[in-house]
Amino acid sequence: MKRIPTTFVIAATLVATAHAQDKKDPAPPAIPAEIMELFTPGPEHKELAKQVGTWKTVQTLFMPGAPPMKTEGSSEIRLALDGRFLIADYEGVSPMGKYHGIGTTGYDKVNKRFFSTWIDSIGTGIMISYGKPKDDGSVEFISEPVTDPMRGGQKVVFRMVTRMKGADAMEFEMFNRNAEDAPDKEVKMMRIDYTRKK
Repeated sequence: MKRIPTTFVIAATLVATAHAQDKKDPAPPAIPAEIMELFTPGPEHKELAKQVGTWKTVQTLFMPGAPPMKTEGSSEIRLALDGRFLIADYEGVSPMGKYHGIGTTGYDKVNKRFFSTWIDSIGTGIMISYGKPKDDGSVEFISEPVTDPMRGGQKVVFRMVTRMKGADAMEFEMFNRNAEDAPDKEVKMMRIDYTRKK
């Protein structure tokens, strides 16, 4: 059986490759402008971008039967994916000790709502919340039901409000909507005051 020269194989490969490149793939269908608009960051994202920076925090925890617990911490907030999302790295102190948390916030132009997620070094779950702007410029988030292991697996819902207080200050408040000691009204759980580091 005759062996095909290596140079012939190489030449045939080059010809086949060049022929394949001559065949242009069909252009993908154009995406309508109104759809592209939904995929592009808008004014809500510009508002979120005001939170970008390095912050000093004062966290106050409100616990039944105990005085407020006030501690200091820090947060580094940055934009991700071409201005579409905020990512916040938070260092704070809880009754269980120091912890690290990571939050994401964005605005979904398709569903016309804000959203946020939160994970931290205290637990192994994730909290997902959806929000809307209020008349005072703040954004109010309501969490998906969260399972509370301290209350026998009962589902709890949180309301959170974030508001800018000028260019260099921000406030975050968190309320329990069905606290065990006050099931018919909200109970403030936490407040965090942010001051921009310069």
